[in-house]
Order: sequence, then C-alpha cells, then structure tokens
Amino acid sequence: MIPGVADAHLTVLRPSPSDAVTFHGHGGYSTDGGYPGSVVRAEVPAGSTVEQAYLYGTYATYSAQPLTSPQRTIDFDGTNVEMTEIENDGGILPSTRANVTAQVAAKVQGGGGITSFGVDSNPDPGRYQGYQGAALVVIYSNPSSPLESIAVLDGAASSAGDTATLNFASPLNTATPGFSSTMAIGDGYSYQGTAHSHSCGPVQQDSWIKVNEALLTSCAGGDDDGDPNFEYLITVGGIGDSTNDPSNPSTTTEGTEDELYSLTPFLHNGDTQLTIKTANPSGDDDLFLAVIAITANASAGVGSESAPPAAGEAPEVVSPPTASSTGPPTVSGTITGQKGTYNGAESYTYQWQLCSTDEVSSCTDIVGANGLEYTPGPSDAGHYLRFVVTAVNSNGSTLASSTLVGPVGAAAAATPLTITHSLPQASVTRLCTSERVETIHWRTRTGVHLKRILITLNGNTLYRLSGRSHKAVVSLIGRGPGAARVLIEGTTATGRRYGAERTYEPCTPGKGHRRLRSTTLPASH
Repeated sequence: MIPGVADAHLTVLRPSPSDAVTFHGHGGYSTDGGYPGSVVRAEVPAGSTVEQAYLYGTYATYSAQPLTSPQRTIDFDGTNVEMTEIENDGGILPSTRANVTAQVAAKVQGGGGITSFGVDSNPDPGRYQGYQGAALVVIYSNPSSPLESIAVLDGAASSAGDTATLNFASPLNTATPGFSSTMAIGDGYSYQGTAHSHSCGPVQQDSWIKVNEALLTSCAGGDDDGDPNFEYLITVGGIGDSTNDPSNPSTTTEGTEDELYSLTPFLHNGDTQLTIKTANPSGDDDLFLAVIAITANASAGVGSESAPPAAGEAPEVVSPPTASSTGPPTVSGTITGQKGTYNGAESYTYQWQLCSTDEVSSCTDIVGANGLEYTPGPSDAGHYLRFVVTAVNSNGSTLASSTLVGPVGAAAAATPLTITHSLPQASVTRLCTSERVETIHWRTRTGVHLKRILITLNGNTLYRLSGRSHKAVVSLIGRGPGAARVLIEGTTATGRRYGAERTYEPCTPGKGHRRLRSTTLPASH
C-alpha cells in the first residue's frame, strides 16, 4: 500500500483536438492486458480496418522522479517501443502510452480472429523499477458493425474521485436493434490479498464505480492479467472476459468480475448523457484506463473538461418533394411545389429544372426559378419539369427532388371555334415503371475530408454534390435498366488520397424493384 498518493486524473484521448470522442463510426474495439513476459492480444473481426492502436504501461516506482527513457521503453512483439509518460501521479504510480497503430495493423491486417503480441520486460528491469504490465487497445472500423461512439480515457483516475460524462447528440433509444454499451477498465498495482481473487479485504485495495449515480461495483481491481509472484499486478477487462455485472455491487467479500462491464442496465430511453464516477478509497490502485463504447452519437468529457459537441447529421428526408398542377401541365399554367418533410432541417432552398426528355439526366436548372411555384413559358412546351429542394442545417445539406412532371402542353387556343380531331399523343415508353424515389446514404471513415461526390446513371451525370453532403434522393422513374454509380473523392488529414465507389442497380423490367441500399464506403489509397 502506498500512502499519500497525489491527486491525478483521466483525460479523453482525442486523435484530433476537435474530435468529440476517440472514434465514431461503424466499428468496435478490443482490449487486453498482460504482465512482462506474456502476451497482449487484439480481437478484430474479418473485413475490418485497424484505425487506431495504443500500447499502455503501468508502473509502481516508489519514487517521485519521472520515469527514465529506459524505464519507459517496452519490448512490444520484438520491437522496443519508447512510451510517453501521460500521468505520474506524484511519481508514485505513473502510466505511459504509445501509438502502435502501424505495427498492429501490419500484423492484424484484415482481422478475422485473435492476434497475439509479446510484451517483455523493459530494458531496465528490477524489483523497484515498477513495470507492472501492459495493455493494448485496438479500435477498428467495419462496415458490418453498428455505428458506435468509443471514448478512451487514460492517465490515472483520481483516488478521491473522478467523473466522466458522455453527452448524446439526441435522446437515447435503447430499443434500437443491436443497441449495446460496454466499459473496460485497466487497473495497475491492484492486489486484493489472494492471487486472482476479487476479495477486497484484508488490505482493502479496491475501487468502486457508479453509473448514472447507481453503484456498479465496490470491488474493481485485482491481478487477473498479472503474476503476483513477481509483483506484476495488472487487470484489464477485455478478450475472454465476461460482461456480467456483479450481482451484489455492494459486496467486497464475494463474487468475481472481469473489469469488463455492461452499461446497458443503467441506461433508459430518453437519456441525454451517461455519467461514470470512480473512486479508490484505499489510495493505492492505479486506474489508468477506461474504454467506453455505446451505439449512439456521443461526446465525452472528464471532470471539468469541456467536451466538443457530438458530430451531428445533415437533414434526413422523411418524404420527398412533389410538384403538381390543376389538370395536365400547360404553358401559362402554374405548377406548385411542396417541399416535403425532413428531420433536422433549419432552412431550405428551391430550384426548378427543365428536362428535355423523361430522363433525369437531361434536367438542367432554370435560371431564376427558385420559388415554390413555376409558370411554364412557350419554350417549355414538350419538355418535363422537376422540383428540387435542398434542406440545410449546420452539419451539411441534403438534396431531394420530385418526380418528373410533363410533358408540358401548349397553351390553350384563344378561341376554340373550330372543332378539330387531333391524333392521340404517343405514349411514353418507360422501361422502368417504379414510382419511387430512393435515398442513397454514404459515410466515410473518421478523418477523411470529402471534396466531391458524383452520382451517375448509365454514364450520365445525375448529381455533383459538395463534400459536406452525406445523402441524395434520386428518382427511379424512367431510368430503364442500367447502373447508378456513386463516386466519392477526398483526402485524409495526412494528405493521402481517398477514393471509393458503389454501384446500384435500379429496377429492371420483369425482375422486381430492388431498393438502393445504404453503404459505408471503404478507403483506397
């Protein structure tokens, strides 16, 4: 037991200062711990991309001096990795971190199981050099995974008490299919009297955790991933551990736990935040890591830290715009547009388009036609019209359009005194009879700055959208057989080129009407 441990704190690990959390996207995380001479593992499902990977070290130095470079260097799978000291807790219980994304990604590649990495002693071993063990946190993206917010908190939690808060961009819906929320913690110098036990006596070396003011556990800690015979004391919730929460969170003398917890029982529909409180009354554990994941759009802050706002979404189309007239559209007759309905829209812009054929690829903007009504002129006769709405909010814009209206008929004769018999108008052959419009969504991985989105059909350009757009509403009427292609171009924060595309098949006569599907676009360099 170490008396008089200085006050410390956890902080949110943000790849960029403006990031609301460590990762937000379709993906997940893996955590594991090990003592010197053992291994730490990464569990990454097939088809994934390793986005971030961090190696942690936990120490008990019995000294107020900062760690030296040899002490901060850990043999990670045969490579000496010099760590950065992220919290020294008065020089008594320091912790370190290193970004090992490149090394982990090279070995894990596309995932598909568990990958092991050796962690050996640092090059300056010894009884009181204090290297307790290492932890590995891996964050991956995977288009088949739910959309999650993952917050990595690291450093050293204050023994007197720390508070971490996740704010949700919209009230929580725990009934969402696949909803989950978990928390893994990493604890060093956490010995509970008997090897691999969770009895907090007789030395009372334990920590408690509350979730939304409800007690989760009174006995967090232990040496599950350590070897107390060599004074390697570490536990990290993760691979192979159970998310079963303690049945009696108040007990300190019975039951077991794996420092991997389910937070779902503490959450309710309509919640706007998640609060985690920790304390170590005995003043001797080093809670150096907590990883919180939830299927929600969230932003994280610890203590008095001001969290950036959670990333918002561009407006979502609930019902597309329409265009109509009293009777068939004719020259000098007014056509009225209805903007449709949207979630999250703050403002709208309108644009009427003239289409030379019944194909949307032939549509071009009519200069100055930016209201809810449009009156066709003589030059519009025989053509089609379309009403386009752009819904806008602070997060971006969403484009939606009506079905085609027309063809526009000629103006009625001034004096209908002569009765004539006109030939019936030739019917328009529609190879695709679907009356729907379809919404194409796209997402990119974290850190990609989009520059251009291009949507084409059978080689003809339908839309050119700005990099802030994340969806488009496309009419299927009259498209005929063919393929709609979505092309996205952009750059990552490091300047590497980002390019991705998806091809969709609109309805084909005799083969039903397949809906366009949402997709997460992978990167290609």
